[in-house]
Amino acid sequence: MTKRLSQLPIVDGHHRLVGVVTWESIAHRSITGAADDLWNARAAQYPPAAHSEQELFSRMDDIRKFGFVIMVDSENVVTGIVTAADLADELEARVTPFMVLEEPEDLTLGNYSYLFERAEVWKWLGWPFEQLRVVDRLRAVAKYRNEIAHWNIDAPEDEPQKLADARELLDLLKLVTPAREK
Repeated sequence: MTKRLSQLPIVDGHHRLVGVVTWESIAHRSITGAADDLWNARAAQYPPAAHSEQELFSRMDDIRKFGFVIMVDSENVVTGIVTAADLADELEARVTPFMVLEEPEDLTLGNYSYLFERAEVWKWLGWPFEQLRVVDRLRAVAKYRNEIAHWNIDAPEDEPQKLADARELLDLLKLVTPAREK
C-alpha cells in the first residue's frame, strides 16, 4: 500500500511467475474469509504473462481487461509489470509535445522565426532579449516540432530538454500573441 501498487507477482525461489496478488483478489478473498495469507489471496485469474519481445498492441486487450500484464523472460522469470496507468503515462508523454507545439494557432512556429528576425518587428516588441538568440531558439523548436510531426515518435521521450524549451518558448509567445475568442 505504501508503494501504491495495485498488483504484485508471486514468484518461486527462482523468481519464476507462479501467481498474482491484486487489490481485487485480496478484497474478494477477505469477503469470503479465505485470505489468511498472500497465497490464498492470489487472483484466481490473471492475464497470461507477456514476453518482452511481444508487440505491446497484441497485449492491449489483456491490459484493458485485467489492468496489467506481468512481463517475463524466456524462463518465465518476472522482469516487470505493464499497467493501464503506465500506458496512460506513455500516451501523455507522446501527445503532450503535439499539444504544446500546436498551441499557437495564427502563426506556425516557422513563421515566428521569420517574423521576429525582422528589425522593425523586433523593435516594436521591445523585448529585453537578444534577438538572434530568440530567433535561433524559435528555429530549434520548429525543427523539433517537424521531427515529431514526421513521426519521429521517440523524440518526446529521448529529448525532454527540447520539450521543456518548447514549453518555455510557447509561454513567451503567449505574452505577445493575443488569444483568439472561441
